[in-house]
Amino acid sequence: MSDEKHGRWLIILDNADDRMLLSTTHTSQIDQSNRHRSLSSFLPQRQHGSILITSRDRGIAEDLTGSPSSIFTVFALDETDSIRPPRERSGDKDSPDEDALYLIRALDKIPLAITQATAFISSGASSITRYIRLYQKGLKNRQQDIPIPQAVSVTWILSLEKIRKHHFSSLKLLSLMSLLHNDDIPDFLFMENIPKYEVDRSLFERDIAPLLRFSLIMIDGESFDMHRLVQLATRSWLAANNELHQRAREAQSLVADAFPDMSAGFEHWEKCLALLPHAEATLDLDIGPKDLKQMTQQGKMLYNTGCYEYNKGDHAAALRHFVAANEIQSEFLEADNEDLISTKNWILRLLSKMGQRETAIDVVDSTLAESTSRDPALVKSNGFLGLLEERARIKLDEGNFEEAEAGARSALRLMMEQDGVSEVHKLDAKRTLARAINFQGEPEQAETLFRQVLSRRNQLWGMDHVDTLKSVLDLAQCFSDQGRYDEASQQFETACAGLERFPDQEKIRAQRARKQWEQSVAISKERGLVRMKRELQAFWRRNKMRIVGSPRAALDQAQSNGGLTALWRPVLLLLASLATISILLIVSLQRNGEMPRLREWMHDEWTRYERRIWRKMEDNEDLDRDQDNRIQQLEKEFQHDMRELKEQIRILQQK
Repeated sequence: MSDEKHGRWLIILDNADDRMLLSTTHTSQIDQSNRHRSLSSFLPQRQHGSILITSRDRGIAEDLTGSPSSIFTVFALDETDSIRPPRERSGDKDSPDEDALYLIRALDKIPLAITQATAFISSGASSITRYIRLYQKGLKNRQQDIPIPQAVSVTWILSLEKIRKHHFSSLKLLSLMSLLHNDDIPDFLFMENIPKYEVDRSLFERDIAPLLRFSLIMIDGESFDMHRLVQLATRSWLAANNELHQRAREAQSLVADAFPDMSAGFEHWEKCLALLPHAEATLDLDIGPKDLKQMTQQGKMLYNTGCYEYNKGDHAAALRHFVAANEIQSEFLEADNEDLISTKNWILRLLSKMGQRETAIDVVDSTLAESTSRDPALVKSNGFLGLLEERARIKLDEGNFEEAEAGARSALRLMMEQDGVSEVHKLDAKRTLARAINFQGEPEQAETLFRQVLSRRNQLWGMDHVDTLKSVLDLAQCFSDQGRYDEASQQFETACAGLERFPDQEKIRAQRARKQWEQSVAISKERGLVRMKRELQAFWRRNKMRIVGSPRAALDQAQSNGGLTALWRPVLLLLASLATISILLIVSLQRNGEMPRLREWMHDEWTRYERRIWRKMEDNEDLDRDQDNRIQQLEKEFQHDMRELKEQIRILQQK
């Protein structure tokens, strides 16, 4: 809403009558990131938007608007206008006008109460006159603690009593709805998770009809809305009848069973999006005494909502969900329980992503040590193998590639030795191993593993799965590190195009990857040249003793024999060849313009070796024929190796 490019917007803040609610801080057990801010502070202040506030408290209205001139008084409905809806909608032509007028006054001319009373009368079981008698009786029996206007609460209680008498299954449906979020209650929540509706969906239509007829809910496509005051009245009615805790447990179980497992990706993204507000609403309910089943369901729902938040890219919210799930699961599950360990895995992953890697490693090590001390065999369980893989991944994020490789190899080896290990864990471990190897400058070896992971993920989930596309991105980076930029570009475009179809985190991942592509290519080129430099260094370390060290022994022997003149011809040939190759390399790199430091380093190396050989020549005068032949052979071997290196440089520059 702060960004003008999103266009103009309108917020309607209805029934802003509770100063305490608006001024106190947010205390949800899930979302504590803004717990020090009052609810009213969340209202945006922007020129390109508007806020419409309705309130019966002028003081609150002035506080929220900041100006008395922004307040418009809305007077009660004219009695002539108020009496028309009950007459027209109810079809009651027999009751005198005095009764209709009396009813309007009794309802304080509140439109919501008038609508509710009219819906009750129009159901056909009452007249205006009879409804007045019921209403007066309801006033005497009204619960004093219902926090809504008297006229509104009594009209709804009358409707609820009638529904309980004639449509009991509809009342149960309404009770569940009153404990969810009041907006966008999806119909699939009931039709796919309540057995009788799964078998016969016409039963759902039958049970929902009275609620629509009595205006207790409103239909909006494939979802329903429920006025907040209707929810409060229904909850108060449930509490008065000692049913609130039971219905709250049922509502929480309903959402927990419906919320999909998002740990594997985005298959049920839209369903999670629709259910998240209702999951949070039911998690905040007071369900009374908790049993094992209820705690299991709470932990399950917190775990699944955490996975959803992670995939959405909201790591802070995901961490809160997983921490809450861990607290609940730790109360009634053993330390080696797979669900508890899986929750810990997610916490570790999030801590690592949020930069708290040392904390994550400490948690892993303490968890492994505590549990394996009780039963050493646990280290081979599914959950603990996942912990080992997660530890390797954290080390990878730290930049400790060698330890990451060792950890991933160990985890993968144990996984392959055990039956029943999740294939997801195996593929994750193999991917971590491949990344660790690639970061250590062995892209050819890493490529084999990346291809294996990609192939298996494609077999399991297809190319449109988010994890498969991540493997395509891995392969693109591996090709880039090898200087195979055309192949890398093709794989990169495939991965990004696929990831951009997913919401939030993966879309951001793809967009960020696109921006970093040129930088990645440049880094990969530099890595290639650095590897070439390392190869040259290794070559000289391997051969300089043959070039410089071997003549030293030969010179010592020749000196004792009294001759050195035969050394001149092969040494001069050697120097000429070295100089020619060095010039070609330097010119080539200079033309490329990418590695001036490498050029300077090579120049220094040639100079140092030339000086050492010439010093030997100045100190001695002759060398016998056997040593002469040895020098010529070394020269040929050196020229062959340098030609191969020169060809590698040429190919790299072309790429």
